[in-house]
Amino acid sequence: MDFAMLRNTQGIHMPLRLQMEKNVAQKINRLPGMHSSNLMSDTLSGRDEMIDFEDILNNPADCEVMGDTHLLMDRRAGLL
Repeated sequence: MDFAMLRNTQGIHMPLRLQMEKNVAQKINRLPGMHSSNLMSDTLSGRDEMIDFEDILNNPADCEVMGDTHLLMDRRAGLL
């Protein structure tokens, strides 16, 4: 995105708000073993309106390796 154009047309708040929303979208985590769609990041960057290679061939239901959710969560918490 062109933050200079946004700043000139809408003021300083718009680039700051978009940057803040991008930072929040990057901090959102799913539980281990679950697929994340990154919908918020895609919406902010404009990729939600495009059909891409990953949309068709990167289906999480076709994943060959699915870990035990409880084991992965224990490992993340440092219990194992």
